[in-house]
Amino acid sequence: MNKKSLFIINGLGLGNSTRCDAIISELQEKHFSVDILTSGASKQYFKNWTRGNLYHQSRLSYGNGGFNLFKTIFQNLKNIFLNFKIQSQLISMQYDIVVSDSDYVIFLIRLFKKFTLISINNSAYIIDHLNLLSKEEKLSVETHLLVEKMDCLLNRWIPDIVIIPKLSFEKVSRKNNQYFTSHISRSLTTSDNLISQDKKSKIALVLTGAIDFDQNDIVNKVRSLKIDCDFFVPSAKGETEYQIDFSKYDFMISNSGFSMISESISYCVPMFLLPIDKHAEQLLNAKIYTQNKFGCYSSLDNFDLNYKIFLSKLDEYKSKLRRHHDSSLRGAKQIAKIIMDIN
Repeated sequence: MNKKSLFIINGLGLGNSTRCDAIISELQEKHFSVDILTSGASKQYFKNWTRGNLYHQSRLSYGNGGFNLFKTIFQNLKNIFLNFKIQSQLISMQYDIVVSDSDYVIFLIRLFKKFTLISINNSAYIIDHLNLLSKEEKLSVETHLLVEKMDCLLNRWIPDIVIIPKLSFEKVSRKNNQYFTSHISRSLTTSDNLISQDKKSKIALVLTGAIDFDQNDIVNKVRSLKIDCDFFVPSAKGETEYQIDFSKYDFMISNSGFSMISESISYCVPMFLLPIDKHAEQLLNAKIYTQNKFGCYSSLDNFDLNYKIFLSKLDEYKSKLRRHHDSSLRGAKQIAKIIMDIN
């Protein structure tokens, strides 16, 4: 019997949409029934999606670009209860499997409804790499680290299964209810959302609106070095981010985190990552990305030197990314199998 499944996708960032899109594509190739409940930018991402039911919910706000714990708790109670009501109604449709990507209202419903709850969350992976941060960096992202630790604790005890995608390619490993998989990258040939644009340069400069800091420093630095590039500024809601076809570029310069790292791996295009110091997860993702030799992370102070090093290693980065992307150990395929194997 084909089980009914529901993906609940937090629309705060495009990274959640792209990785769920990849998993859903793998599931539906095996004729697995999938519906989607989403919000915010993900409503735009999945607007042409016709392979199952598409439901919308209110988008939870996490402050202006960053994460403000008090705003989340006190200013969004109305949204939380509204989302709880919507999700409760959907769960009453008797889904066998619910997959949650960074949406935690479902954890409340888990106490009252019977279904297999799967959470896609890499907070445990982030916590495992805290050694990559200096003491100064840890202090600068202290609030975010607290959130990641709370995130890790919630995901350890509430879901039946936690799927933790790494920025690497390897076989699935398991520890209790945690499954560690390869990084999730989209299969671009099957994406409904890929829209090409005229290419004018070999370099794409992409500054996301999702991080709350002054981007002018980056723009001025790039201009001062007279780097010829195509310039993209996806909004905080992400309406345009999903449209960019990066396969035409030799490399990207970006200030972003997971979603742009995902695009880099999807398109096999190396990335020169710039300051994202205010966000613990994105800072650590950038450092892990650099550690895996997919690209390079740099501060603005060391931009000139690190940019030259990045250019000298461009072929090495491209080779590593191709190995990752061409590997049979694709995260989306691994996760789809975990879901389909649930009794």
